[in-house]
Amino acid sequence: MRNPAVSILLAIFLLGSVSLLFVAKNANNGLDEDLKVTKSDLHSIMKIKEHLDDEVNKFKSKSDSLALKNEALEKSLTQVNSRLSARDGEIWRTKKTTDEINKKYNDLAASQNDLNKQLATFKTLNEQLGQDNKKLLSKNASLSDANQQLTEQLVIAKTGAKDNILIESMTKSGKLNLKGKRVRKIVASLNMQSEMKSPTFRVFDPSGTQLSELYGIFDLKRINETSANSPSVNSMKIELTYLLSKKIGPGLYKIEMLNENKHVGNLLVRFR
Repeated sequence: MRNPAVSILLAIFLLGSVSLLFVAKNANNGLDEDLKVTKSDLHSIMKIKEHLDDEVNKFKSKSDSLALKNEALEKSLTQVNSRLSARDGEIWRTKKTTDEINKKYNDLAASQNDLNKQLATFKTLNEQLGQDNKKLLSKNASLSDANQQLTEQLVIAKTGAKDNILIESMTKSGKLNLKGKRVRKIVASLNMQSEMKSPTFRVFDPSGTQLSELYGIFDLKRINETSANSPSVNSMKIELTYLLSKKIGPGLYKIEMLNENKHVGNLLVRFR
């Protein structure tokens, strides 16, 4: 005969086992559902992961491409910077050269202005010299005419000059018979080729000293005569008289004749 307690315990154990089985089954069913959901989510996640992997691969590919492009751009940028540096150097050298050229141009412009001023001065001086040259040429022509006239007058004067004509009074034996202290008048007649417009006369004693007007005065007479050889040419006959008011001594006296303060001739008179 079984023990009732054992039966109860077995009944409780069985009941508990059934309950546990029921709970376990329910739990297992829930776990299955959760597993299905989890698998579904995992599948979705895997798809998302695959999509993300694709995107990552694409991004990585793009990143690699961009990195290559960036490297190429950096190289290009380095080359451009190098070229810009070289160009800056060229620009600086060009600017320096331009500044030097501008300075030289300004210097040349200033020199040109100075040369223009000098040229204007030279032109003015040249014009002045041209005017002075014309005046000199005109003056030279006048002087040439005057020189020709003076030459002609000199020729005439030389032709008509009467130099050192000696007048003496002697005895038959050739001795001077006039004493100077007895002479009161000296008269000389001469023929001149031209008219004496402003005649003057001077007397010099034997020592060469000019006698003053206190010794005497001159008197001049002019007589026109026609030359026998050339009737159309008139000669001037001069009669010169020197009236003494003081006594003079012996020796050779010189009477100088001048016309307009120019020498015409000399008369020499000797007394004993």
